Order: sequence, then structure tokens, then C-alpha cells
Amino acid sequence: MNKTPPAISVQDLFFSYDKTPILSNVNISIDQGEFVGIFGPNGGGKTTLLKLLMGFIQEDTGSVSILGTSAKQARKSIGYVPQVSKMDKQFPITVEEVV
Repeated sequence: MNKTPPAISVQDLFFSYDKTPILSNVNISIDQGEFVGIFGPNGGGKTTLLKLLMGFIQEDTGSVSILGTSAKQARKSIGYVPQVSKMDKQFPITVEEVV
């Protein structure tokens, strides 16, 4: 049978910032069409995991695959809205013009 690859596959993922472990032995498989929420405490690694899934940062060890390809290659096919965005709130533009 020809099975489609999972939308997201994370295997044996480890990541650290400056030798401080953030994520250890993370394994996730999310099938296409599934909806998943990521919950956890502040500093729990949620944003780091999303950055890894988007290919913004590189895992120390393990693998991240999006639709059967690397996170960095798949980035152009993924929508992402950051939690915080730097912008000049005095910039003369309306919400309608942005949309």
C-alpha cells in the first residue's frame, strides 16, 4: 500500500542553546489532516520546537521532516504567524491596507 508521509515527523530530536538542553528525545508523528495543539509552561520549549519545525534553527541531533522533506525545504509551503512581531506602531498604515 502507498501511504502518504506524515505532515510532521520528529524523531529522536535533541536541541540546546549554548549547551543548555531545551528539548530531549522528542518524537512526534502528525498525520496529514490532523489538528494538534502545543501546550506547556513558559520556557518549556514550545517556541523552540516551532522554530525547528520551520527550519529557522537546526537540531543538535535527530531529524525533523515536513511532508517527507526537510523543515528548511518545506518552509515555503508553511504558514506561520509569530507570537511577537517588531513593527513601528506609529507607521501610517491601516489594518485594511495591511490585509
